[in-house]
Amino acid sequence: MNYTTIAVGVFALVYGFVVLALRARGKEGPFGKLSVMKERFGAEAGSRIHFIGYVVLPLALGAALVVAGLLGANVFRSGR
Repeated sequence: MNYTTIAVGVFALVYGFVVLALRARGKEGPFGKLSVMKERFGAEAGSRIHFIGYVVLPLALGAALVVAGLLGANVFRSGR
């Protein structure tokens, strides 16, 4: 069991769930990049890109890091 890997994974999960909750409540104020993405790619595509980058990826990474940490992997160790 590697506590550092688990802690970073939990942080990523919490971040993903907080962003998901804020988006579900319709609060776009905290997301400065969301408005830029909507302007650049259009409202629907910009929102999808933001959702994937700031919700889906952190949740997937967080889950993978928690599982890896529970299995004893140290993903932050240098190769030396």
